Amino acid sequence: MSKPAETLPPPPALAAPVPSEPAPTVPSVGVASAVEQAKSILPADTSPGLIIAAVAVFAALAAAFKFGPKMMNAKAEAQERAHELELKKLELQEKSQQKQEDQHGECKAARAQLEVRVGHTEAGLTELKSGLKKLSRKVDELSDDLDVDFDTEDDDDADDDRRSRRRKKSRRARDDRE
Repeated sequence: MSKPAETLPPPPALAAPVPSEPAPTVPSVGVASAVEQAKSILPADTSPGLIIAAVAVFAALAAAFKFGPKMMNAKAEAQERAHELELKKLELQEKSQQKQEDQHGECKAARAQLEVRVGHTEAGLTELKSGLKKLSRKVDELSDDLDVDFDTEDDDDADDDRRSRRRKKSRRARDDRE
């Protein structure tokens, strides 16, 4: 009642290798292949100098094709780095300028306070000067009005001379103060 077991084919990984077609060859940039390609493109009676020139041109084109994008990428990266450095420099300049402005702001506030104090001091000094002038005038007036005669009549001439000298002296002092 059972059927005879059928044999299954082996799994593909265990199967015997199947010969495949050879992979297509990619032309290399070597000199030998370049000479062969140049000979195939140029007519048979071409001079060897022309073949060498064609090989040189082909090699230069192949090198440009191979290294050109790398050079462009490197140049773009260098420009990008230079741009980033310039941006960083600008940011640092802006930060230092902000710090200077902050410091200047603090200095300006302190200076304003000092100027207010100096103004008050100058106003007080002006008031003191005017009060001193008024007081010196009153003293001069009182000294002029004070003519107390404690001397005898013989000394009247001497007293007059002293009084006149005192008046002149007080007037000079008053004029000097003004």
